[in-house]
Amino acid sequence: MKQANFLVGLSFLSLVLCVGPARAMADPPAEAAELDVAGLIKPVLVESCLDCHGPAAQLGGLRVDTLQALLEGGVSGPAIVPEKPEESSFYVRVTLPADDFQMMPLGADPLPEEVQQQIRRWIELGAPWPDGMHMGDAPEPEADDAAGVESPESEAEALRQLTAAGAIAMRIAQNTSWIRVDFSLKPDAFQEQHLELLAHMPNLYELNLANTAITDAGLRSLRSASNLRRLYLQNTGITDAALESLAGLQHLRYLNLYGTSVSDAGLVHLQQLAALERLFLWQTAVTEQGASTLREVVPEVEINLGL
Repeated sequence: MKQANFLVGLSFLSLVLCVGPARAMADPPAEAAELDVAGLIKPVLVESCLDCHGPAAQLGGLRVDTLQALLEGGVSGPAIVPEKPEESSFYVRVTLPADDFQMMPLGADPLPEEVQQQIRRWIELGAPWPDGMHMGDAPEPEADDAAGVESPESEAEALRQLTAAGAIAMRIAQNTSWIRVDFSLKPDAFQEQHLELLAHMPNLYELNLANTAITDAGLRSLRSASNLRRLYLQNTGITDAALESLAGLQHLRYLNLYGTSVSDAGLVHLQQLAALERLFLWQTAVTEQGASTLREVVPEVEINLGL
């Protein structure tokens, strides 16, 4: 754990930054508007929580990359209850003794006492959250394809329609044409007809459909996403049949299938993905033997079974 960053941030508490209105309280105190959330709270979430509770995985059904996700919580209830740290599972878990099996962050040293107190004060103030602050920054494109490809006029209209539908749809960086589309934060807004727009988006680099109602049939629309590099399908109802639609995505490097019902049989379709580098298979029916068979065909892939 990178505790030094937290302690350095605390030493600058007297130089707090104005981060905008708190969203969790109707009438927050002035101290809430002055709390340096981006400098004090965000590093804790990014460095200690995001790997297990972010875009790549949501252990216990919990995400910590947005305030709404923290308020909704996971299978154990809300992670944050504004103004009530003792009722906030996030605060309770990070303040447990080191020998308690429920202590967080999992497998690491407890957070410093100063950091624990800062988290407590943040919650007491209503969990203020800067406008636009998000933990899961989009990945930088690989050096060999940083610029993207030529954008047809229809791509801009597809972006507009996806944004209007509730997705995060935007360029992943100012100096590239590559696009990120993310429905994971508003899964109820997703409809499979939205995927028909992908045929007009040759610069689609990252697609996040986690937690949505995507079906095996709906994923057939991805066959046109020939330049797709990263695909998030965790916690969806897809089965082995869906993976057949991914077999032609020759540039796909990252695939998250956490919490789906895919099995060893479905991995056969992934044997054609020569560029695949990372594959998440926690809480699926895939066995170690099935994963080993895929590694023999795609030796560069890093497979995470959560074991």
